[in-house]
Amino acid sequence: EQQWLRSFSRTLISNGITADAFLRTASRWEDALAILQREKIDLVFLDLILGDDSGEECLEYIMTNHSGTAVVIMSGVDNIQTAVKCIKLGALDYFNKTLSLEELILNVRRIIKMCERQKENSALKDNILSAELPHFEGFITANPALLSVLRYLTSIAFTSRSILITGDSGTGKSMLARALANYSRPDKPYVSVNVAGLDQH
Repeated sequence: EQQWLRSFSRTLISNGITADAFLRTASRWEDALAILQREKIDLVFLDLILGDDSGEECLEYIMTNHSGTAVVIMSGVDNIQTAVKCIKLGALDYFNKTLSLEELILNVRRIIKMCERQKENSALKDNILSAELPHFEGFITANPALLSVLRYLTSIAFTSRSILITGDSGTGKSMLARALANYSRPDKPYVSVNVAGLDQH
């Protein structure tokens, strides 16, 4: 396994997937655990057999104690039941170590893109309005212009001013109106009327 570990590491580096400075390797769980506790690791390729330790138990530990770390299970055999169990435990994917070099690189690149997408989504959620403007929690945005509009609506929500919301179909006018009404008059019902559907008489 040490030989495969070295080969896998060289493959990642030689194909530009990562650099030696960002790569950490461990052939024993206690060594891997020390790395996880010492550094922030974004992605772990975890062998189902780590010395005398079970990869499944290691996976459970990572999922419980390092929720921001993605884990891909590596195994020398195809076992559907084990693969399904690992995915249910939280693994991002399950690789067979006997994949061809081309397939391995392709899958690793795909996994890294998935991790990057998850990080982007997480970063967006850090800017979600629920932290700053909880009454607009249904809106997900980091757009300064929209944030400015929502802050303004918050400031006038309890005044007697009439508010006209305009925009193309599907842009969230009704959603915004409901959020504003629920915030300013939580004890009163919100009534939505489709004016275009009313009889002219």
